[in-house]
Amino acid sequence: MDETQVKPRRAVKVLGKSIPVVVILGILMSGVAMAALVSYMSNTQTVTATVNSPLTLAAYDNGIGTSPSPCSTSSGDYGTTEIDKSLYGGETMNICMYSHNLASVSEMGNTRIFVYNPDGVTCGDFSAATYGVDSIIGNCYQGLPTTNGNDLTHVYFTLVTTWAAHQEAWDALSVTFQENVGPPGTIYTFNGVITPR
Repeated sequence: MDETQVKPRRAVKVLGKSIPVVVILGILMSGVAMAALVSYMSNTQTVTATVNSPLTLAAYDNGIGTSPSPCSTSSGDYGTTEIDKSLYGGETMNICMYSHNLASVSEMGNTRIFVYNPDGVTCGDFSAATYGVDSIIGNCYQGLPTTNGNDLTHVYFTLVTTWAAHQEAWDALSVTFQENVGPPGTIYTFNGVITPR
């Protein structure tokens, strides 16, 4: 080989500068390797968590009628959703309420008992109301929590309660109607709910 003959060097002009092809190939191969590594390191894992209310409430009839007796685990079927009671003005309706904290931590909640009468209802329709050992007659409100008292077909009683982790409770809901309440055959519908605080 003649020493005067120059071996051609492969280069590419980038921004007016000559860069050897070997350098460009090295940069490209490094980029491909890094892309593979980043893809390998950043695989995304997805975890879905479904969160439910930790507090449950159910009503059941233990046959206590108008003469109270303790509510207990053996008192009745607390899966019942509809209970029919036939009462007269001045009498007391007693229903057992079962509540359960499903969480492994203590929970505080608002227990609300809603009363509906399509012909109209006021807190004055009741002379007494207790939930467990607590009187709730002073915590009776006209309407629904969202209607600011403008709803004349609903009232609700409210009570704040704290449950220990996994605690179950059986309490009597006792509501005494005024003697002169509504015309004969007036129907009051009671619904209960617990809202965590």
